[in-house]
This record gives sequence, structure tokens and C-alpha cells, in this order.
Amino acid sequence: MFDFFKRLFSPPVSAPPDSAPAPPKPAAPPPAPAPPEAKAAPAILARAGDTIPLLLSDIVARLPASFAPLVSSSVTGNFPLPVKTALGQLPSGAVRIPFGQIRQSAPPGTFANNASLDETLVELPLPKILAAMDPALLARRSGQTQVEVPEEILGIFGSKAGVPARVAAPSAAPVVPTTPPIPVAPKPAPAVSQKPAAPAPAPVPRASAGGALTLRLSALYEFWPEPVRQDIAQSNWSDASVSLPMNRLDAAMKTGRVVFTWGELIQWLDVSSASISTPHRDMSLELPLKVIAPLFMAQRRPPVLQKNIAVGADMPNLFAVPGKSTVRAAPIPAPPPAPAPAVVSPVPAVAAASADVLGEIFGQPAKTEWSPQEITQKINALPGVAASLIAMSDGFLVAGDLPPPLKSETMAAFLPQMFGRLAHYAGEIQLAPPTALTLLAGQTPCTIFKTGALYLAVLGKPGLTLPDALLQRVAGELARRNP
Repeated sequence: MFDFFKRLFSPPVSAPPDSAPAPPKPAAPPPAPAPPEAKAAPAILARAGDTIPLLLSDIVARLPASFAPLVSSSVTGNFPLPVKTALGQLPSGAVRIPFGQIRQSAPPGTFANNASLDETLVELPLPKILAAMDPALLARRSGQTQVEVPEEILGIFGSKAGVPARVAAPSAAPVVPTTPPIPVAPKPAPAVSQKPAAPAPAPVPRASAGGALTLRLSALYEFWPEPVRQDIAQSNWSDASVSLPMNRLDAAMKTGRVVFTWGELIQWLDVSSASISTPHRDMSLELPLKVIAPLFMAQRRPPVLQKNIAVGADMPNLFAVPGKSTVRAAPIPAPPPAPAPAVVSPVPAVAAASADVLGEIFGQPAKTEWSPQEITQKINALPGVAASLIAMSDGFLVAGDLPPPLKSETMAAFLPQMFGRLAHYAGEIQLAPPTALTLLAGQTPCTIFKTGALYLAVLGKPGLTLPDALLQRVAGELARRNP
């Protein structure tokens, strides 16, 4: 009974609800299509009026070891190279600018505040310059010859699959000779020497089609390495002559350095090159520009041809004296040109000066012939003069040497440019072209004269004055003798 009342008053037990099915998960939206990969914008190529941004790190990586003390911190930033500057130097195969332009345009702290190497030419990375320039600026030479290639000539650089094979068409019937061939007795084989001949070295042309520059070997090897000098001494080649091909010299002079291997120079000597076996044939040797440049320019200069004009008999003589008959002389034919000497003197001598000018200034009145080296040595002995040099109108050093850290070749190269710019500025302000230039670098004076086809630069001693009157007389005599 107790159980009956317990069930009567107990709350009803509800049956567990049926488990409802889980609502379906919403389907994931389909992945959005990936945006198309953006194409890299083409690089903007520099045109004529633009500048080419060159990384300073690329330029510093090419600097010589002497510039290492000037790099004082991490190198960042660009150097803006004008396209006109690059176009003007590309025909020479290199682009060079003074280091001072790079140092002044770099971010502060990149280089040390030291201007001792500002005038030194620095070579810029040529591949970076060409890659940034518009190809339309690199125009080809006009007047190039185009050759029409026949269609039957196949390209030797094409793929093998694209080259049609030449198959001869079979003939309808073989051709049978009507007469038997006449037997020919075989020629006896030539006798073969039992001693094998030594292999000949690769031939090197002694002279090109454009001629050669011949000079003594003794004028070149003063600063060559000691192993090469020993080869010359062992073979007694001190008095030998070497013929340098003009086409090789022309290409080397455009780069500012004349470098050949020892093996090439041996082949160009006027002696038998088989008499020496040296392991130094591949050694590169630099020829002195002060010796090569004057001779190269003198040989490249074309001879002046005089034209003979025949004057008719009916042409009146404008300079005849009235009342006197004049007899017209027959024209005298020009003498044939003298043959060029086989060996050119290594250093050109300056034309003979009168004894009352250079001889009087230098204390040798009886001397009339003066070489460029002698003139610079005598100028250096004048009071207040530290050094001097003579350069050609093309910027090549003829004679003289400046004290370090100054570089004689660099100063000789800039002399024509300095006078060219000053002449342009003088013309703009209606002045005559300058003939002399005086500079004062700190306490050091420097005077530069334009003496006809030559330039004379004289460097003074710090704190002293140069003998301007004597130097003007020397420059005037050089201009008179070398117009």
C-alpha cells in the first residue's frame, strides 16, 4: 500500500525526448578565385635628358685599394649619372668621371671629407649603364653595308630540326662510262723525317694592314717585372726593335692603357722568337703612354698634300709692275715624299729653339736642340718651381712628372678640357680665347700655358711665387716652334 501511495503522489516521469537530428552545417562558400598575378611593371629606360641612378655600392666595389680609407660607413643611395655623359664616353668602351662628383653627391657620412682624390677618374659599371639606357639612343653607324643572303644559303646557327636536309634526287638510270678509266700510276709518298718537328706556336701578326709602330724595346721595359727583364737580358734583346700593329694600338689607346702579353711582344720583335722558351709568355705588360702616345699620334696624322693649280696664260698678273713685262715661271713639281724611317725615335724632340731664348733662359746659349724631358728638367730648376709637365692637345703626357699624390697622366688629360671650357665661357662674354691659366690651390700656385699644339703646366712650391716672366718666354718659344 505504501508503494501505491508513493506512485500516486510522485511526479510523472516523462519519457526522454527523441534526439533531434543535428541541423546541417552550412556549406562552405566556394573559394574566391585568386586574383591574377600582377605583372611586373616594365623598367623605365633613361632617355637623352634623363639621369641613370647607379647604386653607390656597385661603384665602391670597383674602386681601387687606394680609395678604401675614404669609405667611412655603410654605402647606400644612388649616383645620378647624366645620360649625355654616358653617351659621350661609350665609344671609348668605358665611362669614367672624377671621384669628387661621386663623393659630393653621396649621402653625408658615406665618404670621408678628404678631397685628395677628387680629380682621379673612376670607372663606372658599364653593364648597369647599358641596361638602364633606352636602346633607341644607341644608334648604329650610318652607311653600313647590307648584304643580301641567297635563300639557298642555310643558317649555321639555326636548330637542327629547322634546317632542311639537302637530298640529291635519284637519277632515272645510272650513267655507265663508255670508255674505261685510264689507270694513273700513284705518286711516291714523300720521305718522312724520323725526327718529328716541334709544334710551331700560334702565329701572331707582326703588322696589320694599317701598318705598325716600330721602336726600340729598351724604351719600354724600364718598369716591367723582373722575370721579363731577365728574359730580355738572357736573349740579348736590349737593342731589338718591336713592331706594334696599329690596329691593336688604336683599340688600346681608346681605353687609356696599352697592355700586351709578353708572348705577343716576342712575336713582334725583329729577332727569332724561337730562341727562347719562357714560362712568362702569358704575363701582361703595360707600355708607357708617355712613349707610345706621341709616336702613335704622329704616325696617325695624315700627311698634308699640296695641290698644284695650273694658271692659264690668259690670266693677268695682279702683282706685276706697270710698264714691265713679266714672264710666268713654270710650276715646280712638288718633291716626292721621303720614305718613313724603319725605327721611330721613342721620344719626339721639340723643334730647334733659337739660342737666344731657351738657351739664354736655361744658361746654355750654345745649345739649340731641346727634348721635352730636357725642357721640363730645366724648368724644374728655376726658382720657386716644384714640377712641370708637357702634354699634347689630345691629353697625352709627353714629358714631366708631378709629385705624389698628384698624377701626371690625369692632369695631362684634363688640360685640354679646362682650356676648352674656359674658351667657351670667354666666347659667351665676348672675350678672346685664353692662353694661360693661373690657379692657387691653398698655398701652392699652378700656371698652365697653351703653347700652340702643346700644353705646359708648372707647379710651384707652397708659399713661393713662380717666375712668371721666364715661364712666359718659355711658353712663347714653344708656341712659336710648335704652332
